Amino acid sequence: MPRRVSFCPLHLGLVCLVAAALWFVVDNYVRQADRIQAYTALGATDQSGAPIQPVGDTRFLVLPLASMDAHGWIMHTEQLLAEGSRVRHTDRDNPPHGREVHWSSAPALLLAGLAYLLRQFAPLSITDSIQFAALWVGPICLALVLGSLSWLALRRFGASCAAVLFASLATSSAFLNGFAPGEADHHGLAATLGLLSVWFLVAGGGGRVATDSNETTSRSILVPTGPIQARRAFAAAGIAGGAGLWISAATALPVLLFIATGALLGAWLRRGCEDTRTRLQPELWAMWGSWGAATSIFFYLIEYFPAHLGLRLEVNHPLYALAWWGGAGWLTRLVARIANTPAAFASVSSRQAVGSAALQTLAALAPVAVLVFGGARFFLPSDPLLLALHRDYIHEFRGLLPTLAETSGWLAPWSWLIVPPALFLLRFLRQKQPELLPSLTLLLAACVGTMTLTLLQIRWQGLAAAQLAILAAWLTAAGPVLGATRPARIFRIGVGLSAGAAVLQYPVLIQLESRSHGGAPPLDRTELASLVVRDVAWALHAATAGTRPVILSGPTTSTQLAYFGGFRVLGTLYWENLAGLHTAAAIFGAPDPEDALALCRRHKVTHLVIFSWDDFAPAYARLHTLAHPGATTSEARNLAGLLAAGRLPRWLRPLAYTIPPSLGLSDQSVQIYEVHPDQSA
Repeated sequence: MPRRVSFCPLHLGLVCLVAAALWFVVDNYVRQADRIQAYTALGATDQSGAPIQPVGDTRFLVLPLASMDAHGWIMHTEQLLAEGSRVRHTDRDNPPHGREVHWSSAPALLLAGLAYLLRQFAPLSITDSIQFAALWVGPICLALVLGSLSWLALRRFGASCAAVLFASLATSSAFLNGFAPGEADHHGLAATLGLLSVWFLVAGGGGRVATDSNETTSRSILVPTGPIQARRAFAAAGIAGGAGLWISAATALPVLLFIATGALLGAWLRRGCEDTRTRLQPELWAMWGSWGAATSIFFYLIEYFPAHLGLRLEVNHPLYALAWWGGAGWLTRLVARIANTPAAFASVSSRQAVGSAALQTLAALAPVAVLVFGGARFFLPSDPLLLALHRDYIHEFRGLLPTLAETSGWLAPWSWLIVPPALFLLRFLRQKQPELLPSLTLLLAACVGTMTLTLLQIRWQGLAAAQLAILAAWLTAAGPVLGATRPARIFRIGVGLSAGAAVLQYPVLIQLESRSHGGAPPLDRTELASLVVRDVAWALHAATAGTRPVILSGPTTSTQLAYFGGFRVLGTLYWENLAGLHTAAAIFGAPDPEDALALCRRHKVTHLVIFSWDDFAPAYARLHTLAHPGATTSEARNLAGLLAAGRLPRWLRPLAYTIPPSLGLSDQSVQIYEVHPDQSA
């Protein structure tokens, strides 16, 4: 007879939790997609009121400002399909020379693959299929991510852990934003790989394995049953970290440092603890570093071999792979020394040990040496202009507390409440179940580290949300194995309350906001402004048929003008476009209008377009003086000051444009100027 499966109230509660989270994320994403399509459908008109239709290389999909990078990926994907090769250079920015492209090709490959599938089932052009793919690639990736992570959690830690992990990620605004409709970018993938880098190490027991591989007690659910399972988990963690370096080195590198910190902290906290159920395997960390370094080099070769090899440390590079390998070797030694297990290196002679340690030290310090002595030559974000631009003008580089103050704190990170119960658990585990300490310290180091980064810059909040989700899931799995003691009961209550607050916060606030607007949110002025940019781009495209204008505008609207109109632009916010940003700043900050004209001629600038909501001319002039301390400029004479005062140089011809009244932006303005060097007074 088949065995009967019991269905307890806990199982019913887990099913309801997963179903509610699934309903929320689907409903939320459908609303966002409908909103994007509704804005896109609003018609653009010329000055006579006649509708303007997209032609040539223009685009129509109006993406939210939060998805600004997706505009660039759509254009990169079109170039990839047109050229049939990796995109390593674009002439869209920094005319007339263009600029290099160094970001990972993963988002473009995802868009190209989905666009190809769409074209098999619908008669779409390449441009239209890519725009439609950009709308839905995020939700599709999220479905794959949630499904895969839940399956891994179910297999390794059980149904409760899988349900909490699914619900935590599916209701986290910071994590969901990385996969939102229209967010065809790397942020969601980078956060997921950062999660997996820690998850697999925790699944591998943090470097400890069960002494008896046949142990079947309830405690063994949190510790691998044998070295084979642990080696597989650490290899998978290395692969995830190497792939994370490929997607975004800036995101993956801090995670690797937090992992090393957690490993050392776990070894230190376990000193003097009696543990007959598990044993340390420090060589797992060396294997983790080897797999990660090999994966990083593999993806570097996919991106750059054979014609584009070089030394750029803003992205994945073999120097980071070498540093990881060398750092993992030292981590192996330190963990073994702290835990007093020298037997792991008993077969290594002293001469071999010294040589290996010296080689690993050199490998670990190589990127640091290049950054110190090479500076901006090999790491462009250290350029003074980019440093000031990021610090003063880019929203995602702002701190969490100022951001919450501006938004009235309505979306405070309540998921952070899961950390106090975890800290409470540390002392209990050290006394009762020290075999669980390495996993918990890894999780805490990753969570506290990413939370600290989020306090400094909100761009880390998606990664922090992912780390907090696996902490909540692991604590849920740890709850039943702690027994019925009073500290264990207090711990379970704390985990339940904090996890419930985190899971319920975003859905409840979304519903309250929807009800306050009568079910339909008001029109967003920033997205209406994007319609104005599209209107201007299409009008300029029609007026300059047969040519390809070069536009000088604000950083945000420059990207939008290139996207909507197919123009070449100067000042887009990409570190690879440092030369274009310097040129834009120099034009607005030039000490004399004739110097600005000379720069416009040199870079083939044909139009200046100044949008009141992105009037970056004064900021460009300020950045120019910061980047060139010896430069002299006067607000009364530079181009930014002349435009602000309404005193146009003789070589600028104003073009008439009025924002369509139907958009309700009468308090805003657009100034369009054509560069005419031979124009008379």
